[in-house]
Amino acid sequence: MEGLANLGINTHSLLIYIVNFGILVIVLNKYLFKPVSEMITKRQHGIQTSLDEANLIQTEFQKKLNEIEAEKVMVEKKLNQELSDLRSFVETKRSEMLKEIEQQRSEMISKAQSEVDQMKLDAFESSKEDLNKFIKAALSKIVSENISEKAVNDSFDSSWNQFTKNSK
Repeated sequence: MEGLANLGINTHSLLIYIVNFGILVIVLNKYLFKPVSEMITKRQHGIQTSLDEANLIQTEFQKKLNEIEAEKVMVEKKLNQELSDLRSFVETKRSEMLKEIEQQRSEMISKAQSEVDQMKLDAFESSKEDLNKFIKAALSKIVSENISEKAVNDSFDSSWNQFTKNSK
């Protein structure tokens, strides 16, 4: 201790400095370090809780997003299937309608052809009677009384039948 005194250090003062330093450490520890340490621990705990909640929210959000995406895919598939079914239905109905229209067209053409054929026959019959009268009158005048009327009628009917066969 004399060596310390030679250096100009008072041991009594040194002891007081050490005790003061110890009291200062105890007071600072009790009133500063512990509250600050507790506050830091609470803050860390709060931050950790917030991070955990954020991770939980993010996980829940990701699950919801995945569910929505899966639902979207399912709805798209359903809509595509319905669209395909609708297209198929429309194509079927279109084919049926075209067949029906074609059938009606064929019936109308057939009916019109029948009417035209009937009109031809009526015209031929009408023409036959008029032509028969004219030819008989002409032949009667030309031949006068040398050929019988029955022979003229038979000749005309035979010629007319041959003419109508060739016309058809």
